[in-house]
Amino acid sequence: MSASLAALFKPRSVAVIGASERPGSVGRLVFENLLAAGFPGAIHAVNPRHETVLGHPCVGSVEDIDGPVDLVALCIPAERIERVLRQCARKGVGAAIIHARNPAQGQRLARWQQRIRTLARNSGIRLLGPNSMGLWRARQRLNLLYNRNRLQSGPVALVSQSAGLCDALLDWCEAHGRGFSTVLTPGEALDVDLADAIRYLALEPDTRLILVYMEHIEAARAPALIAALRLAAAIKPVLVFSGGPPEEACLEGAILSTGAVLLHHVGELFPIIDRLLAGQVPASDRPLLIGNATGPDFLALNRLHAYGLEPAEPSERLLKRLRSLAPVRTRPGLVLPATLDAGALARCLDAVAEGDGLAPLLLLTPRPETDAEALVRTLIDRADHPPVTCLMGEQRVASARTLAREAGLALQDSPAAAVDVFASLTAWRRQQALVGALPEAWPRELEQPLATIAEECRRLAAQPERIDRATTLQWLERLGLRCPPATTATSLDEARARAEDMGWPLRLRPLNLWCRAPRQSVATDPASLRHHYLALFSAQQTCRDRSPVRGVLLQKLPFEAERLGLRLAVRRHPVWRSVLEASLPQARVPHCLPLPIGPAQLDVWLAHAERRPLEPLRDWLLRLSALIARIPECQALMLDEIYLDEEGPLLADARLELAPVPEDQPPYGHLLIHPWPPERVRRERLEDGSPLLIRPLRPEDARNPGRFTEQLSPESLRQRFLHPPPALTPELIAQLSILDLHREHALLALAGTEEEPAGVARYTCRDGAAEFAILVADRWQGHGIGRRLMEALMETARAYGCRRMYGLVLADNRRMLAFAGKLGFRRMPSEEPGVVRIERTL
Repeated sequence: MSASLAALFKPRSVAVIGASERPGSVGRLVFENLLAAGFPGAIHAVNPRHETVLGHPCVGSVEDIDGPVDLVALCIPAERIERVLRQCARKGVGAAIIHARNPAQGQRLARWQQRIRTLARNSGIRLLGPNSMGLWRARQRLNLLYNRNRLQSGPVALVSQSAGLCDALLDWCEAHGRGFSTVLTPGEALDVDLADAIRYLALEPDTRLILVYMEHIEAARAPALIAALRLAAAIKPVLVFSGGPPEEACLEGAILSTGAVLLHHVGELFPIIDRLLAGQVPASDRPLLIGNATGPDFLALNRLHAYGLEPAEPSERLLKRLRSLAPVRTRPGLVLPATLDAGALARCLDAVAEGDGLAPLLLLTPRPETDAEALVRTLIDRADHPPVTCLMGEQRVASARTLAREAGLALQDSPAAAVDVFASLTAWRRQQALVGALPEAWPRELEQPLATIAEECRRLAAQPERIDRATTLQWLERLGLRCPPATTATSLDEARARAEDMGWPLRLRPLNLWCRAPRQSVATDPASLRHHYLALFSAQQTCRDRSPVRGVLLQKLPFEAERLGLRLAVRRHPVWRSVLEASLPQARVPHCLPLPIGPAQLDVWLAHAERRPLEPLRDWLLRLSALIARIPECQALMLDEIYLDEEGPLLADARLELAPVPEDQPPYGHLLIHPWPPERVRRERLEDGSPLLIRPLRPEDARNPGRFTEQLSPESLRQRFLHPPPALTPELIAQLSILDLHREHALLALAGTEEEPAGVARYTCRDGAAEFAILVADRWQGHGIGRRLMEALMETARAYGCRRMYGLVLADNRRMLAFAGKLGFRRMPSEEPGVVRIERTL
């Protein structure tokens, strides 16, 4: 993917089609920007109505240009784009930026987009747009933006779905001396989208931080976008903010799973960026508020609670230390020195730094006795790691603000702004534990119960109306969710007999999940049992067309248990696929988390103060994630009545909806992030009896890459990479280990009792064709490991819908060519000299 985008991001020659001298035209502004940026490569103006444009020679067609053209900017009406793209295809252009808006709506638009997309794909042209603002690349001195600002170089890449917001941000940045390494808007994203741009910029050394603005996310592109964010966040900070609808609160959970940070407020965007780039991140999620007046702390506390954060309370040891330096007052969440001059502030910060690992957050106001400039100088002296600071006021602190600005020290002007900075920085620090993390589909202890439940679900999915309430609760209890003692009855006499065995009182529920009758009734004696049974049975008769299930569920509930005022649900989402929703009493909207989830991710999600009522259900949430990952037939699951007693949570009622899985749906196709698949683990024996474990690669395998690479000779590496091996940079390690398992897999072979890394095989599948590569450690070659790896890899690719597999082999690698021939691969022509293409159907 990165190589195919080189023509867009690193062109050697650029043509502006539609270049013009007409004031205010897109063609004039884009061509002016290209000339002003000083692009060092060949520049061409294309317009049949001109011989020169702004003093530059102009030709009538891109096909009239002498020499190759890597990138074109199409500054022409949408109606002409298809014809001009055909000319670009004949010229061999590598990439095109479409500035024009879409030419139509409805079915006409869909047909036009399909023709443009097909034309570009068949000719190898990468498209940015339509309706793209364009592209800025600082290192290449390339400016093809439809924008009037003078851009500067910087370490931040901006990828925005909104051209309007991009314009506003660039205008502010010009006024404040801010720069970018890359600016890009994908527009309608017929081809190059957010995921492509983020993945490319993740591997680029000129970009140290990626800033992403989202307005909408297409369902088909969501997995690739999340995979790109996972890769990028493993290499550099990634900040995401959204001005559109937040996809029913699921966006936060989706971004959290990647290790990126979702910004809720962007007023303090660049102070956050500066601190991240400088490594000035608070050491704790709980700030110690330090101020010179009361009042601002209330504003800070309100903002902290909005983020689900709580202030820290100083320990007795820290208070004793502070009071030994100067008189100190305290109130909940605030330390208030009697006099906060420069010396007192320095001593206070020293004491906190030596204390309990707390992170100070300063709230300063222009009190009559306050020397704001002296306080700022104290903070400048700590420029290596200054605390997040709010300096309120305007007239009396103007000189102090100027002093801070000249020293590169960011000061926020309100408690809320300071908390915004603090919360965003700590969110990034907290989510570093999730970088590269991949949840396991299900833990080993649930493998057997899940296999049994999955078999029963597959059988019932063809007739989902036959599933009943008792079966649903039995499955969940088998999974480890505690349920009350229960039994079923399909006649009144049977209900009486079961009730006498269980004892009174009992709760009765209809077995039929589709029944609109009261979902529970309490029977305290035979008479009330008869009344409730007949009422429930009669109500179930009314839904006979929807479900044939009849009968009642009798439950012995611990009435002394506390009922939790929350509901859990798993449902299908049009963008995020399978999501977990938690409805809490005080929440305006349900808290949402795309599945699957792992323990580390769940702990970060539950750390939010509003979600802490869910902590007793932590184990349940992990088990529900495993259930949904293992059973794609599950369309929806509602847990409606949850209690809590001394033994833990108790589930009294649940409803499950099943549906058959489409035949063309690949494994885990119902999940946003493909989990680590335990079913792909194979345990075998080599010919000498040594154990061999073949399993999917885990992200944590990349922590010690030398354990495998040290066993490889230079010749083995040359044959694997077809050229001298690249250096194992952090970017390359992340690229090889953080995979989008929906389209790529890597299998690791561990040999011997010590499970020594002996080989790795991987493939990436596009359009049904899987490109593979394999590498076996020198000392393990000749033991049959390569054959077993390839058999497992082909089996995996086949399961994920790949129809053929191919690879590239050096022509002098006779051993690999013979090995491939035994596996059924055929030699095919290759465009690269010295390289043989091998291919087989799966």
